[in-house]
Amino acid sequence: MKAVILAGGLGTRLRRLLPDTPKVLAPVGDKAFIEYILCQLQKSEIKDVILALGYKAKIIKEYLQPKKYPNLSIMFSEEQYPLGTGGAIKLAARFIEDDSFLVLNGDSFLAINLNDLVQYHISKKSFLTIALTEVSNAKRFGSVEININGKLVGFKEKVDSNSVIINAGIYVINKNFLEVFPDGPSSLERDIIPKFLGSNIYGKLYKTFFIDIGTPESYCQILTDYKTLNNLLK
Repeated sequence: MKAVILAGGLGTRLRRLLPDTPKVLAPVGDKAFIEYILCQLQKSEIKDVILALGYKAKIIKEYLQPKKYPNLSIMFSEEQYPLGTGGAIKLAARFIEDDSFLVLNGDSFLAINLNDLVQYHISKKSFLTIALTEVSNAKRFGSVEININGKLVGFKEKVDSNSVIINAGIYVINKNFLEVFPDGPSSLERDIIPKFLGSNIYGKLYKTFFIDIGTPESYCQILTDYKTLNNLLK
């Protein structure tokens, strides 16, 4: 199975801390943040990775190309103008022949065995499956509701609430499901998922370590706790 890492975001909220650095290359301990995601893929024995690039694509390619990742093949899908998450996934999918594939946000990390999510997706015969987690302060995240069978029945991009279940930014997607993605720019979270609530889209809840580095506050948090990431990937 192949994996797409969404690494083309503008990272505007982090620019006061990292003015010239793409968000996925934010230094965390002795690695760029994206390297923890690559290590997670290696640990799950995912061998083929497609980086969906946009903003500062050249810098990301120059950083990663000289590095060696055992048993990992990395290729690049580069958008010529901002396509959003949906458009970036659809563009990257031209390199995918399998029936389904993984998608991971390049600015967040959820400590799971990725194969567990894949097997859940297969067991549900799902079009799209989302890894979910629970956070105590959800104001900057979208909330997700699932029914007793795990089917998505509610999805809000942003909420003004405390402890809720959120989208943790890891997906398994059937390639045939890309037929409903519009051509050009689109948002997976705003334009696609909400239209299919109650249909064959599922979520699986994981109560485990989660970090999103999208804000200065959350980035500074992981800088003081990066050893947790290293320990999780041993």
